[in-house]
Amino acid sequence: MRKRQTTPQSESQIQHSCLTWFRIQYPSLSLMLFAVPNGGKRDARTGAQMKYEGSVRGVSDLILLVPKKGFSALCIEMKRPKGKQSEEQIRWQREA
Repeated sequence: MRKRQTTPQSESQIQHSCLTWFRIQYPSLSLMLFAVPNGGKRDARTGAQMKYEGSVRGVSDLILLVPKKGFSALCIEMKRPKGKQSEEQIRWQREA
């Protein structure tokens, strides 16, 4: 019997699955986990507007605003199994 070859999930699909699972498991905290809309392709005008409004390169994909053990939030960077962080993401993680 041959193994069925599947297309690996995209980072977006993985993120969606994580959000869906979290919101089912922790409905009372569902609004405390949210996506940061930093990624993706945008036209120059939209990119400039986002930068003007405070968008920062490298910020994590998801932020969970639940204080625990002296920390005020959990920042989550989504990656596919063989994915790598960008230099901006590494720099932001170091500073955060």
